[in-house]
Amino acid sequence: MKLIRSIAALLTIALMILGFNIPSYAAETEIAVTNQTASVAGAPDGSELIVALYRGEILAGAEFYSGTDTIVGNYAEDMAEELAVSDRIKVFLWDPSSLSPVIPSFSSAIDELPESDARPERVLTIYFSRTGNTSSLAEKVQAAAGGDITRIVPVTPYPDDYSECLDQARQELNDDSRPDILPLSVDIEQYDVILLGYPIWFGECPPPVRTFLSENDLSGKTIMPFCTSGSSGISGSLAKIRELCPDSTVTSGFRGTSSTTVEQIEQWLSDNDFWEAISTRIKLSAPGGDIIIKLLDNGAAQDLADMLPTELDFSDFNNTEKIAYPPEDIDLAGTESGTAPAAGDLTIYAPWGNLALFYRDYGYSSSLVPLGSVESGMEYVTSLSGAVTAEVY
Repeated sequence: MKLIRSIAALLTIALMILGFNIPSYAAETEIAVTNQTASVAGAPDGSELIVALYRGEILAGAEFYSGTDTIVGNYAEDMAEELAVSDRIKVFLWDPSSLSPVIPSFSSAIDELPESDARPERVLTIYFSRTGNTSSLAEKVQAAAGGDITRIVPVTPYPDDYSECLDQARQELNDDSRPDILPLSVDIEQYDVILLGYPIWFGECPPPVRTFLSENDLSGKTIMPFCTSGSSGISGSLAKIRELCPDSTVTSGFRGTSSTTVEQIEQWLSDNDFWEAISTRIKLSAPGGDIIIKLLDNGAAQDLADMLPTELDFSDFNNTEKIAYPPEDIDLAGTESGTAPAAGDLTIYAPWGNLALFYRDYGYSSSLVPLGSVESGMEYVTSLSGAVTAEVY
């Protein structure tokens, strides 16, 4: 089956390259390609994103990515060998049922592609919506929280008839059913915070949402549920989420309506420590164990994160701190300086440009710029010595 699909898709690629007029239907979307990934937002149901790599005029390889709404394909990882010998890329969004393109294709020399952000988004808004109400709220949630957004789509759609849909939903909830859902268009593992949206059905989260929670390991992640509802609140649905995700942090929920404002959503996020949860963290691989440092929300800390991964050469200084020099000068413009570091604080000493990770408290210095503080692994700081790998965590 996969071979048949591949042959059909490659035939479509060939026809488009040769200039055949293949009918397409309108879609308000466009393809975005970096040197790592190809993506499209607003993809119709059942569409496929095809990434084709070329060496001159010869096809070096092709990869297929399925999904709905947002489709992301990490072709640099999936076709590493083909990419190494290729000089051009073409990306198509197509409809397998009609063998026709959905939108115009993308074509570029590989060395002209923009660089991908090395650090993935940490936040995902994922939602199930039958009528569109939850979809509208989810877009507002994503606007407030940032990050990516995608849908939970059942393989078999629910009936359009309201009474039939109610009957089916009631039966599935009574049976604790797990209806099949389409493959997700994102890699759940990369996200730290899951903003989970759904309509309330008989006081519960719908069965497709239960399927999503059952099929994906969300251990260690923060789940922040939100819902739409004619009258019921969200609290009755939270117990099932906590049951299915016992190793996740499930926050208090949020019920939205058509009049919900971004400001109200931001307040809910703040009340549930959302901004704390998505703070950028870096990991130092110390001899004894990993040191996790939560960075502050300032320009200097962000500049350091953008340099990672890298290797830092640590040494002891003044029996108080561990110092190392970053691979490039950190941009301190716009970042407030001056701090009295406590044990565990990461700073940069502006006159020398070195990082300083304190393992003892120190007095105030106007030349120290705060970058963050140790969240875990403080017991390993004193053992930092020599080359240590630093990476975004």
